[in-house]
Amino acid sequence: MESKESVTKNIVRYSSSKVYQQILSLLTAFIRPKLLSPELYGLWNILNIIPTYASYSNLGTFDIMRYMIPYHEGKKEHQKSLEIRDSVFYGTLFLNLFIVAGLIIFAFVMNYEFHVQVGLIAMAFVVMISWYYENFVVLLKSYQNFKLITSTFYLKATITFALTVVLIYFYKIYGAYLAFLLSFGIIALYLRVRYPSPTPYAKFKYSIFADLVIKGFPIMLYNFTAILINTSDRIIISYFLGTEQLGYYGIADMVLGFIIQIPGTAREVIEPRMMQDIYKCSMKEHLSEYFIKPMFHTAYLMPFLIGGIFFTLPVIIPLLLPKYTNGILCAQIVVFGSYFVAMSYTARGVIVAYQWQLRALYIMLFALLVNAAVSIFFIKTGQGIIGVAVAGSLSFFVMFIGLVVFVKILSNHSLQDWGKNILGLSYPFLIMGVSIALLEYAGRSIQMDDYLCVYYDAYLATGIKLFVYYAIMAFVIYRAQSKYPFLKIFSLKKLQGKK
Repeated sequence: MESKESVTKNIVRYSSSKVYQQILSLLTAFIRPKLLSPELYGLWNILNIIPTYASYSNLGTFDIMRYMIPYHEGKKEHQKSLEIRDSVFYGTLFLNLFIVAGLIIFAFVMNYEFHVQVGLIAMAFVVMISWYYENFVVLLKSYQNFKLITSTFYLKATITFALTVVLIYFYKIYGAYLAFLLSFGIIALYLRVRYPSPTPYAKFKYSIFADLVIKGFPIMLYNFTAILINTSDRIIISYFLGTEQLGYYGIADMVLGFIIQIPGTAREVIEPRMMQDIYKCSMKEHLSEYFIKPMFHTAYLMPFLIGGIFFTLPVIIPLLLPKYTNGILCAQIVVFGSYFVAMSYTARGVIVAYQWQLRALYIMLFALLVNAAVSIFFIKTGQGIIGVAVAGSLSFFVMFIGLVVFVKILSNHSLQDWGKNILGLSYPFLIMGVSIALLEYAGRSIQMDDYLCVYYDAYLATGIKLFVYYAIMAFVIYRAQSKYPFLKIFSLKKLQGKK
């Protein structure tokens, strides 16, 4: 009983800290464009992906360590756990030092402006400190110390937000660098004080590190390709159009980052159960529970989020971020395409569970190629960041369709009624798209007389669109529940706690 209560408390604490972190992360992401010019915000967006990419330099060892240490601890093989810990620490340290040295040399060799050089050097230090931080968090998860992880998430989100507001206000782009660096540094120091190593780090064992790389590299490679699909647009825009246009496009990236947090959080909850049940039931039952049902829930829930953001962006951005109105349309396009990113998350979970990552990598690489090729084509034909947004959404669609077909083939068609399921999954997206298009057309076509025009403004129009749109999507869910009873999770009575 104590164990179950402890697990429940850990889940509640961890979930609440993730929600808090996501809210403050959104506010922090909003503050940066508010206080920076589009050009400097674009520079921040391109430099910010350096630590993101560098985090994959662990070659998958962090992912595997999370499972191997608890495994050996359960068998009372404490020395083996320590050898894994030490080998991963030193092995990833060497790899990150190589990246840091390369960034610093690159900053001095290339003839960049001073604020760009400072940014590269700052990111080099961030890479080093964030590696130390991530290594700590993985160890805490391995040893089930979720209480400290939770307090760390709360503290990091708060410190990052506070430092971002103060330092960017006074020091602009240099303040952004410093806030990013200090937030990781303070949290790393906090963890070092709160969780001192019970035993000193011993020595690096190549055989152990190599074995962990072999096991973890396929997972890392698959996840890294997914990140490339989501971030390659920044590199393309920066190279062909410059950092100012990337700054406008940054609004789309900010909104996309917020939207995918929701399916990402759901995946964190579902995947442990998926892994636990994979050998307890048939593939048909497993895919039905952890592939089809989550996709249906995502398909019918995401339109509420997407529609709300799509309609409110044209009134929120001019009000809060007037310098970034040029990014509204591309943000709306990316928001629309985020539907397929959210849907693909369920396919990714199944692929990792059945260890199909390497074979699925070809699909991910093809989607990445589509993104890059179409983006460059649209840029060359004068479509600018709007064309890049269309290319990104198209690549999300290609990725989702490819992964679904892939799972269908490799599961040996274990699930029946694929046609019925695909048709059911298509309805919400089609109705969402048609509804948004018609409401946008109607909003621009309505002619009001002079008296009503006093009361008819953008805010009222947005409110009317949202009311009609949500009524349509609520009716779609209501009708779908008769065919797909598991969708009754959205029932108002259930949400109110009624039977």
